[in-house]
Amino acid sequence: MDEINRAEKEVLKFVQRRCFEEEMSRLEQKGAGNSSKCCKEQESLVKKTSAIYKLAPMKIDGLLYVGGRLTQASIPNAAKHQLILPKKHHVDLIVCHYHLKSGHSGLEHVLSLIRERFWILIARTAVKRVLRGCFDCKRRQAPLGEQQMADLPTDHVTPEKPPFTFVGVDCFGPFVVRRGRSLVKRYGVLFTCLSVRAIH
Repeated sequence: MDEINRAEKEVLKFVQRRCFEEEMSRLEQKGAGNSSKCCKEQESLVKKTSAIYKLAPMKIDGLLYVGGRLTQASIPNAAKHQLILPKKHHVDLIVCHYHLKSGHSGLEHVLSLIRERFWILIARTAVKRVLRGCFDCKRRQAPLGEQQMADLPTDHVTPEKPPFTFVGVDCFGPFVVRRGRSLVKRYGVLFTCLSVRAIH
């Protein structure tokens, strides 16, 4: 169907054989290995209670592919008939690969990239699980940290004292000002009352 190297093909066969053993044996027994057979005919060979019944599975070269009606579409064969994978069996590795390949994109983009080649059962849940566990995404999308402010010191909250009993001092400058024909530097000092916030 598409370019799969030998090692990858053996792994996919092993996974499909373990998870869809009954479906594969029914397709083999009734001669469903012929790729020219109609998808509806092949769909009827799989039990209605099967998880992949609605995918109209086809068996080509020992692998299960999604059937469907995209045979005439001008898209790559891998996107027309995706390889069927179970919801378990380390599919998180595939999801993680496409998540990294997409530059830590969101759920929909990762899902669309996966579906260009694979059809994972309940894929949305698997993608959500991987995105929830991605450390980089957690760090990037984390809310801004806000610290709770400490109690005000007694200098700020003592009402019976007159203004400027407790003072904060701040200096600023220099400012260059003209004095006659020359330029001189001038500095400023702020005295702030810590109780009523008056400034001198």
